[in-house]
Amino acid sequence: MSGIELTQALKSDDAYNSIPVLMLSTSNNKSDVRDFYSTFGNAYIRKPESIEGYERVIKEISRFWFGLVVHAVQ
Repeated sequence: MSGIELTQALKSDDAYNSIPVLMLSTSNNKSDVRDFYSTFGNAYIRKPESIEGYERVIKEISRFWFGLVVHAVQ
C-alpha cells in the first residue's frame, strides 16, 4: 500500500478522518503532490537529506501542530 492509498483509506473512514496526515516523501513529482492533496492529506513534505534536516522538519512540524493549530475538543 502506498502512502497515498493509506491517506485515502484513513480519510474515507469516519473513525480516522479527523487525524492529520503528513506525507514525507522523496518525490518532488507534481502529480504525486496533487494526488496526495486530492485524498485530503494535510501536508506533503520532502524528506530531508541529512539528520539535521530531519531535526529541523520535526521541530517545525511540532511547532505548527502543537503550537499554532487549534485542535477540536472531542
